[in-house]
Amino acid sequence: MTNNKIITVTLNPCIDKTVEINNFKTGMVNRTLYTRIDAGGKGINVSRVLSDSDAGSLALGIIGGMQGKILEDILTGENVCFDFIHGSGETRTNLKIYDKITRITTDINEPGPEITGNTLNLFYEKLICVLPNARVLVLAGSVPPGCDTSVYASIIKIAKEYNVKVILDADGELLANGIGAVPAVIKPNIHELENLCKKKFTDEKEIISSLKDISNKGIELIAVSLGKDGAIFYNNGKVIKAKSLDVNVKSTVGCGDSMVAAIAYASVNNFDLQMLSKTAVAAGSLTASKDGTNMCRITEALKTAANVEIQTITEI
Repeated sequence: MTNNKIITVTLNPCIDKTVEINNFKTGMVNRTLYTRIDAGGKGINVSRVLSDSDAGSLALGIIGGMQGKILEDILTGENVCFDFIHGSGETRTNLKIYDKITRITTDINEPGPEITGNTLNLFYEKLICVLPNARVLVLAGSVPPGCDTSVYASIIKIAKEYNVKVILDADGELLANGIGAVPAVIKPNIHELENLCKKKFTDEKEIISSLKDISNKGIELIAVSLGKDGAIFYNNGKVIKAKSLDVNVKSTVGCGDSMVAAIAYASVNNFDLQMLSKTAVAAGSLTASKDGTNMCRITEALKTAANVEIQTITEI
């Protein structure tokens, strides 16, 4: 545990069940072509990408019931290091329906079991035990019922006491409240950024202007994923746009989590902005080329990063 420089937090983990169907129709009987089960939750996905990393990664979170045990078994098989709190209720299952004809994925996500104050306190105790040896803490994804939307802000404040850099990947109030605690890095996708800024962007200039405003609050790095169009990275007035790799897209699930994993790895290894952006977009692109919720590994991204095209943009 002491060698894990990157800690990931998933308060609402899940089992991801992916089914492939030709020409999916609602209200009809659909026959599956392929079924896949993966451990899920955004922070867990980050740890999966980092499972072959020399930096080391430890996945923390709260699981429950038989589904929680299945999740642990899957992660053990993937050589992912974890140390979960066992709470009440069953770890949720998220169903992802991928239509091979339209290439559209439909997500049906469960809310997860309600978290109790005692369970959350046990999580905090475990977190405080591992923070002294950590370099980066990743907070990612939704939180279960009963968990306040200020929880990430609280964790960010604790991490700062140990001089641990925090990467926040969340949406809505979780993101807005988390920014108030000033994490080092945030990674919204374009829709989450629009939600945060309460506006629809019409061009790149508007995006960069909004990133400048957020950066002025003390955020060191903002990475905005743009789907097939790549990503924009803003760091202290420096702006880089990275183009996605040309891959055969099989699933977009986990692409953003792969980017976060690459950013965490880059932070531990003091990559400059150009290398960070290339590695992050390579990781996202490679995950898009994999089935279901299968993830790339960081070693794959590092080998492919040189192929990512980047453009330096003059700040508006």
